[in-house]
Amino acid sequence: LAVREPTAFSSRTNDTVLTSKVKATFIDARAFPANAVKVVTERAVVYLMGRVTTAEGEKAAELARTVSGVMKVVKVFDPITQAEIDALPKPTPPDQPP
Repeated sequence: LAVREPTAFSSRTNDTVLTSKVKATFIDARAFPANAVKVVTERAVVYLMGRVTTAEGEKAAELARTVSGVMKVVKVFDPITQAEIDALPKPTPPDQPP
């Protein structure tokens, strides 16, 4: 992010719309868990953050770049391996006791 003058209301509104479009693109693609990537947009620059595999991060960036109005995509991922994902505790289904 940059230290600059505050953005106009219209710019912030456009950024909110872009963030929503990027998240919707992730959901539609079903290429990875959409909630694994945090999306922040500032002045039409989309910042992608989260703990994802390298392949998931690349796919997220590729999808974000396809959204109309996105000027630039910045990846700020903390890469995780598939072995680390497999070692994470699995959530208990709501209908089963822990």
